[in-house]
Amino acid sequence: MFSFAASFFRLSFFRKLGEEPSENDTLRDWMLNAKTNYPEVREIIISNVFKQHNGIKYTDHGNYWELEPNQFVPSGALYGCHQVIKINTGTTFHPNPFNLYPYPTPKSTVRRVLLAKSITHIDYEFDECPSLRDIRGDGVTSIETYAFSKCIALQKIILPLLTHIPSNAFEHCTSLVMADFPQVVSIDEKAFYNCTKLTTLDVPKIRSIDDSSFEKCPALMHVQNCEKH
Repeated sequence: MFSFAASFFRLSFFRKLGEEPSENDTLRDWMLNAKTNYPEVREIIISNVFKQHNGIKYTDHGNYWELEPNQFVPSGALYGCHQVIKINTGTTFHPNPFNLYPYPTPKSTVRRVLLAKSITHIDYEFDECPSLRDIRGDGVTSIETYAFSKCIALQKIILPLLTHIPSNAFEHCTSLVMADFPQVVSIDEKAFYNCTKLTTLDVPKIRSIDDSSFEKCPALMHVQNCEKH
């Protein structure tokens, strides 16, 4: 979708066109339309340009895509998008926005996700996102069960304000080697189930760990610098 500003008579230009360009119009279509039907228009200035991918709106910053705030992201809509995306406040997701169904279809290409500091909760957006390698959410204080389940490529987690890790949150994250959760005080059952490469977990404020939190984590040797028994 493109927004146009015509020099010195923007309002009259839009009044004649009836409405701003729709999501299906291309820049070329609108330029030709203006030239043919509105010869009095001498200049068109493009401003606030954002693009669309599978119906979602984003700004292309070159090295990452920034999703426009306050929009709904349906299932599969982020399939094939940039490898690095930033998610802003007000964005809501259908389950599995990164993957196409049914399996075994090609899956998400997203490798890194940056969350705006105003986002405080992670639901099921990243469940079964097999390409995700790096997640950063400086404002996140809570996550749902299965939040990162089957993120088989996940290697780096930065959630400095997270206080609780619910059940199955990181199950089957088979590429995860180390994790640091400076504010976490409790870990529920099977939170890291089958994280086969996990060797070290740093949780300096931990108070409670379920007996099954690290089931099938054969490489785990240290939790808060205490050897596993």
